[in-house]
Amino acid sequence: MKKCISLACWLKSIKNQVWFAIGACGGNVEMLREIILSIPLHCAGVHSFPENIHFKQCAHGPLSSERDKPWLKVGSEPYKKLVSALRGKNNCRLKDLDQLTECHHTSVNEQLNNIHNIYAPKHTFFEHEQATVRGCLSTIDHNCNVNRPAKKDVDGDSKYEKRESRDGLHYSAKEVKVAKDTRWRAEILSEVVEAVRTGTEPSVKIPTYDNDKIYGNKLPKPDLAEVVAATKAKRRYRK
Repeated sequence: MKKCISLACWLKSIKNQVWFAIGACGGNVEMLREIILSIPLHCAGVHSFPENIHFKQCAHGPLSSERDKPWLKVGSEPYKKLVSALRGKNNCRLKDLDQLTECHHTSVNEQLNNIHNIYAPKHTFFEHEQATVRGCLSTIDHNCNVNRPAKKDVDGDSKYEKRESRDGLHYSAKEVKVAKDTRWRAEILSEVVEAVRTGTEPSVKIPTYDNDKIYGNKLPKPDLAEVVAATKAKRRYRK
């Protein structure tokens, strides 16, 4: 909507404020709700909320009088659209805030998935034992390097590299980490060479085999008529 074009320059700030709200609430859903509902007021230049119980004012300090984006006007169409987007229909998004108080980022999981795709690429088929061992290797690699410190320059400060967004419109700085620790690979190789030299077979237990019994139990196949009747009984098939 042309009337709400002024919201476009606020989108990045609104996203940052939502992330701040989830991280700063400390598991308190009431505080999370107050921070979320204060976002439209912040965008309108109001930074004090005396009616709140937990979140009385914005956490930032004094703002510069030189603005790169205009304040929204309380009660204007863009302001109402922002409030509606945050609340959702019948306040449905506010009701879902109970599930957003823990603030668990998925970045660590994404890092593990990226490493797993290196050891077990999706375009290659692996037998069960091969896939299991490769999964274990990716987990070892991840655990040995997940908390790597940053590289330091000659002055002892952390090194950074410039990252460009996909659209080429935004840039950010990313901390450069020290080289990965791959000593665990040499340790495994050393044990393999020693086993070959001595003619011994190491006792290896693949940790996921105990779960095969759980996934191996299957229910007896029902008659087709029973499956059809159960499917038609579902709500989305009712007329």
